[in-house]
Amino acid sequence: MECSETGAAGPAREARGVNRPPIPDAIIDGAMNQGGPSCAVATVKLLTDAPIDHFVEFDFNSFRAMVDTLGGVEVCVPPGGYYDPFSKLKISGGEHLITGNEALAFVRTRHGVGDGGDLGRIELQQEFIASLIQKLESQGTVDNPAELLEIANTATKALTVDPGLGSVSRLLSLAETLKDLHTRDVTFVTMPTIEDPANTNRLLPQQPEDDILWQMIQSDQEWTGSLAGTPASQVQVSVRNGTGVPDLAARTAASLRKLGFDVTSVGNAPPTSYTTVTYTDAAAAGSAWTLMNALTQAPAVQDGGTGPVHPDHRLGLRRRDCAPGSACSSPAERTWQACRLGSGQLPVRERSAGQQLERAVGRPDAQRGGEHLLRRPRRQSVPRHPALMCR
Repeated sequence: MECSETGAAGPAREARGVNRPPIPDAIIDGAMNQGGPSCAVATVKLLTDAPIDHFVEFDFNSFRAMVDTLGGVEVCVPPGGYYDPFSKLKISGGEHLITGNEALAFVRTRHGVGDGGDLGRIELQQEFIASLIQKLESQGTVDNPAELLEIANTATKALTVDPGLGSVSRLLSLAETLKDLHTRDVTFVTMPTIEDPANTNRLLPQQPEDDILWQMIQSDQEWTGSLAGTPASQVQVSVRNGTGVPDLAARTAASLRKLGFDVTSVGNAPPTSYTTVTYTDAAAAGSAWTLMNALTQAPAVQDGGTGPVHPDHRLGLRRRDCAPGSACSSPAERTWQACRLGSGQLPVRERSAGQQLERAVGRPDAQRGGEHLLRRPRRQSVPRHPALMCR
């Protein structure tokens, strides 16, 4: 976590003149506590390389105020309900119109859903947002100036925003851009993550998948259900052999060339027991993804006729610690290490807003797991908000 207005490494200065040095291996939401909005924005920009145009801060009071101004949100709770003494959520199965404290507890609950982790809570929050979008769409809220004005007035009083959104007129202008937003056009995609091997209660970005996803967002590329790789013919690869097996780099290069890769050089490397895919920056993540899939799915290179070098071996990626001054210690270079602990083909979590609602109402074809293995989201008709029913 590096709290710098420019996103560069080094200490950042808050508005009140307090230096905040970089904090390694920190939880990302800790940036807000360490350096306020500027630190939070800089940290997200540094992680994603994505431009951030505006900042909006919801606290507990502002969330309750906004939900109440909207008249509450209808949610469908599965049989058995949710109970979480930490968020104070106690809600039975069925259809509920939630407001105020109950709505806040609903989006905050973590121990009451799934395995008690953050991904289960994210899924529940997505269902809440999907229901909210459907309500705004079905009631024509965005086309109703009086309702929009009431919402904007509440927002200016309840929310902390950047100067670009700090007036009713600017909020109304932003709302105008959402007039054509429909539930069927919204897809929720959760950034790919892996479990932190040093702390199983934490998640780390999954490379190179998350770089590719953020690149797609930056280029306004439509999500089609799969990550965008680079064609093999456009991927330049340098192969280095650290196994000690004679000519393995050359034979691996030959196999990659048959798959269409442009192998630019081969050679030896210091002894290692891992296969490592290294790429220089986020822009090259698509190339790394294509190569990683090839190493996972292509016939394995034969080791002197004795069998595959990595039999039944799927590549799972993990950060490698780089020694100072080594090739991979450059901040611009990202090096990830393959191991036998897991799969490099981890699913990207994605669902359309319509699928969120179908899951909520319990339709038989609902995508209950919330994990699609790189599938195209289905487009389908969704019951309008007044007809939202729990089955």
